[in-house]
Amino acid sequence: MPAPRIAKSVLQRRGSRRAKGRPEEPSPPPGVPAKPAIVRSDSVANSKWDALVPQLVEHGIITEVDEGILMLYCTTWSRLLMLNKIVDAEGFISAGRNGIKQRHPAQALANTATKQLLEMGKQLSDIPQ
Repeated sequence: MPAPRIAKSVLQRRGSRRAKGRPEEPSPPPGVPAKPAIVRSDSVANSKWDALVPQLVEHGIITEVDEGILMLYCTTWSRLLMLNKIVDAEGFISAGRNGIKQRHPAQALANTATKQLLEMGKQLSDIPQ
């Protein structure tokens, strides 16, 4: 699968010479999306939203259409912290079926959440892929 095309505006912010030959691309106007109820109802996700949005505004990389990715990022952050607390309390190894030791299921979920956060972070902050 080919790598996704990087938007001209992202290339320009990075100072890339590849931006010069590209035609203009449509882009949503800057703006702050409304905080969804699912974020407001989760204190950790809510705090993450409140910390992240001003940074994105400061760098001019947020629009109203970013609500979905921000919501997913903040709620996934909250779940990752919850999973880490479980692993801290119960340990990395747990007894599986038939008493066989295995990696704690919460650790596998935390690993997946970490990968998801890294991918979403690329989209939110224009981190090169």
